[in-house]
Amino acid sequence: MQADFDAIIIGAGMGGLAAAARLARLDHRVLLLERHTVPGGYGSSFVRGRFEFEIALHQISPPLAGGRPRPFHGVLEGLGMLESLEFHPLPLFYRSHFPDLDLRVPAGVDGFLDALCGAFPHEADGIRAFVDLLLRVGRELELAGDAVLPADGSGPSLSKAAMLPVRARGLLRYAGVSVDQVLDRYVQDPAARAVITQTWGYYGMPPSTLSFLFFAAGTGIFLETGPAYVRGRSQGLSSSLVQVIEQAGGCVRTGCGVRHILQQSGRISGVITDRDEHIRAPVVVSNASPLTTCRELMDPDMVPASFWRRMRSVTVGPSSLNVYLGLDRSAAELGLVDNDQWINDSYDPDRVFRGMHTLDDPSLFMATCHSHGLPELAPPGCAALTLTTLYYAEPWLRLEPQRYVDTKNRIAASMLERMEARFPGVGASIEEVEVSTPITNMRYTGQPGGAIYGFDQPPAEAIIWRIPNQGPIPGLFFAGAWTLPGGGFEPTLCSGYNAGNLASSWLAKQRGPRFFGLGRREVQA
Repeated sequence: MQADFDAIIIGAGMGGLAAAARLARLDHRVLLLERHTVPGGYGSSFVRGRFEFEIALHQISPPLAGGRPRPFHGVLEGLGMLESLEFHPLPLFYRSHFPDLDLRVPAGVDGFLDALCGAFPHEADGIRAFVDLLLRVGRELELAGDAVLPADGSGPSLSKAAMLPVRARGLLRYAGVSVDQVLDRYVQDPAARAVITQTWGYYGMPPSTLSFLFFAAGTGIFLETGPAYVRGRSQGLSSSLVQVIEQAGGCVRTGCGVRHILQQSGRISGVITDRDEHIRAPVVVSNASPLTTCRELMDPDMVPASFWRRMRSVTVGPSSLNVYLGLDRSAAELGLVDNDQWINDSYDPDRVFRGMHTLDDPSLFMATCHSHGLPELAPPGCAALTLTTLYYAEPWLRLEPQRYVDTKNRIAASMLERMEARFPGVGASIEEVEVSTPITNMRYTGQPGGAIYGFDQPPAEAIIWRIPNQGPIPGLFFAGAWTLPGGGFEPTLCSGYNAGNLASSWLAKQRGPRFFGLGRREVQA
């Protein structure tokens, strides 16, 4: 029976968009189905009054490090987006606020070391040694990434992969350890440790339980490249991917989700949409979580038992609570001149993490004034500010519905009170306010627990052991934060790109050799 498409992609999050774009550029007939009316998932924005707010993106790393292409460069090249994207560099990596400390940490290795060693001179030698290790392991992870996602946009390189045991020895050495287990050898001061590992919130777990490889991958890259915003916002990034898909002949349908994934003779054969349409395709790439895909979109009994054993070894990661604020005064007037600012009430990340499993007021949150780097988000003389903290979904799911609004407003008020103490005038400048919770994330994305990083990222789920992009059924592939290489905007794009490559190779094998031995052509940018 002739298929309607070569591949159907479920979900227009960053992973699904990247998978669809890659497959379409490899000349496959692609259909992308998205239940929401707007593509992008967490990579989108919304408007309230005179202001536009980023839903999730805080910062991203540029595709070049010191002038050399990174694997992310190859992803953007392979997606046909490298020339169309413009990155706005940010001068500050982050700013840490504690009750007795306020420290700006600049972008770049030298600035990072100067700030940390200057604040904690008694720990300077250990800080330098720890940063050296971060950079080395981060570069080894890039070598591994380049073997899978070469910077020239081509496919996986077996020769590069064969050299990894020699050139990237640190990967296996540090794959099974946490950040704290490594940091214990270098730095002892609790304040210094808290500032060095301040960005653990980007990964959703405290240093005591967070995979060192995940931390090294993100921190090492940011230290070398510095953080940046994408011009046009994450919604612009999502829309650009839709444009790539359509220009390459693919089809994108919003407002239409998938109700069921079809199988025939043990293989993927298509989907049934929410509109009861039967669409045939030998490949499905799911941007939904593997749990949702195999439990709710398929007959679970048709999925191998080995897959369910693997699912029992992972836990769903945290979601977020966001307070979106449109302010009628400028960022400069209010002192909001730094991009990502972390507001801490203690030096104990484990205490923060315990609070993420409750409905208590948060011990840690991040304040991001996107309009400082992206002035188009707010009218002249105004500012768009987002306060973000992490919560797991379970306590919100147990909350009585009649207490929901009061609870989220109480938490938002506590965050605003602490912002006002640091930046007087913020509270009196509020023109627009919107509060989202894990329940909001679940409603709009359909992700289990409203998770923003997919599964938790402990050492047992380190990058090299993450859920693979290849699914448990022939013709099924996964893309997104739940799978290799992990959570975050950049890893999610890489995941989708890799899923697209794998699906294309699988399709080629099913068809066998083509006329004169030629495979499918690569569509040029």
